[in-house]
Amino acid sequence: MTHPDFNNILRLCLKRTNVCIFTNATLINEKKARFFKKVENESNYQIIFKLSFASYDELKNDDVRFRGAFRQNLYAQKCLDKYDFTTIMC
Repeated sequence: MTHPDFNNILRLCLKRTNVCIFTNATLINEKKARFFKKVENESNYQIIFKLSFASYDELKNDDVRFRGAFRQNLYAQKCLDKYDFTTIMC
C-alpha cells in the first residue's frame, strides 16, 4: 500500500480478478476504507483483506510491532467492516 502507484495497480488488478491485500493495517483508516469500497464498486471483483497480528495478546503484539499496533489493527477492522469487506485476521 506504500507503492506510489498502488491505487492504479489495485484498479488494474480488479479489472481481472479478486484482490487479496495482506497488511499490518497501519495505513487503513475510514478514508482509505471508503476509497477501497469505491474502487471495488467500480469492478466486478472484490477486495479481501488479511490483517496481520504478531499475537492475539495486545502487549505481546505491540512488543513485536510498535506501541498501539494492536489497537490500530482493530480500528482498521472496524473501518473495513463498516464497508462490508471480507477480512481475515492472521
